[in-house]
Amino acid sequence: MPSNPSDTDLAVPECARCVKAQLKCGGCRGLSFIQYNGHRAATPGTDVSDISQAAPIIGSKTTAHSVVVPRKNEIIPTQIGKQYLTLGSMDDVYASYAMNHLLHESEEVVVNPDINRTLTNKCFVALSTTIFGIDKKEPHVLQHGLYRYGTALKALNRALSDPRESRSFDVLEAITVMAVFEMIAGNREDGWIEHARGLERLLDFRGPTSMQPLPCLALFEKARPSMIFAALVTRKTTILSSTLWKGLPWLQYPERKNPLQLLLDIVADCPELFVLREDIFGKGEGLPRNSALISLLEMAQKVLNDLETWENCWSSTELDQYDLVPAPAATTPMRSGYGRSSEPVWDTVFEFHSLYHASTLTLFHGTLILLLLLIHGLQLALRDPEGHSPEPGPVPIRIHESGILICRSVDYHLDKLRNIASSSILFPIRMAYEAVGKSDEVLGLWLMFQLRHISSSSSGRWAMARHVLRLNPVSNITSDRLIRDYSN
Repeated sequence: MPSNPSDTDLAVPECARCVKAQLKCGGCRGLSFIQYNGHRAATPGTDVSDISQAAPIIGSKTTAHSVVVPRKNEIIPTQIGKQYLTLGSMDDVYASYAMNHLLHESEEVVVNPDINRTLTNKCFVALSTTIFGIDKKEPHVLQHGLYRYGTALKALNRALSDPRESRSFDVLEAITVMAVFEMIAGNREDGWIEHARGLERLLDFRGPTSMQPLPCLALFEKARPSMIFAALVTRKTTILSSTLWKGLPWLQYPERKNPLQLLLDIVADCPELFVLREDIFGKGEGLPRNSALISLLEMAQKVLNDLETWENCWSSTELDQYDLVPAPAATTPMRSGYGRSSEPVWDTVFEFHSLYHASTLTLFHGTLILLLLLIHGLQLALRDPEGHSPEPGPVPIRIHESGILICRSVDYHLDKLRNIASSSILFPIRMAYEAVGKSDEVLGLWLMFQLRHISSSSSGRWAMARHVLRLNPVSNITSDRLIRDYSN
């Protein structure tokens, strides 16, 4: 750099990489990062090569202490380590692009700079390179990202085989990053499931108290949904249903147990219900099976009661969650009316005030559908020859209303597809398909189209969306069967 400041316009760096990444220019690359060493901020102009360990949790800042800037719509991002930020490399462009287009709404958790993040850096470089290649339609960049993924995966597997290294924060964070990779770019239907189940085995090995430090807790909170849903579709129990795993990780930060985390506590109780159901229906009919079905029905009713209690608390405290806006003509499903005219299936859609509110409300309704269909199936199995159930079944309109509410939330999520938190809509869409898609051809086709859009359109982000409808059904009792039963 010239000694005379007037010789160079620092506001317009010659690299022009911000133009390629379609980002707002941040000035000279040497001014893009400010180091904080736990005592005072480093002076502006700190060169990238002088940064210590700038690779926080998928979105954080590095200091010597663990503090948090809480936000409701939290997600874990990551920065990139100094070893990848070389002048001759495009890795800083890829990393900046991922941070701005995938991880831009993030909680800022600070990680001790002395913590080794080498493995996480490898995984994040693979993720950011791949995202850039996909979004910019640059095959050579995409191929390079996939190659890096394979290299990072080998390094991760080596670390997992080491008893000491497998307990490190670096390994924990790296697995989380790789799980995001599988959701975005994985071409295997079960790729994200394998990562989620593998992460759960690692957590079981570490124990719930190991997740109490804030960086670990932040990762744990973000990973819970995928671990629960993986348990659901594989018909496996999950450690997350344990009282210890619902409480101990938050012992030092109880204020972080927000309504979404409390809701996930309830959702974590659902996989066991389906494990027991599979076991019961594998037995022959008779009194022992009926007794087991009654016991399971009572368990399911208890989880449903917990869910309804949560809903009452949520509704009384979160009074300002969304606005109703006119349904956009371009994305709203149409149904044939009288003559040749068509009319929208709904007139308004939800404009949520945050992705946090959208994710929480749709998760609730997806879980409600899950439980109501399960309970109805158990009641059908307990009918006597005359068709009498031990208790009245759920009202079909409740399932239908939840399915429609999820559908009316899709437009909001479509606007947020570039954000990592937008993946939270996939489970609710799957349940909406169970609730209304199988009994209503118009809505079924519309939901399938939305999943294709989410997985492969120009604004799409989540490759796993193409597999959502092929996952094992959560119940063999679907909305069309439910409607027939109650119309008889």
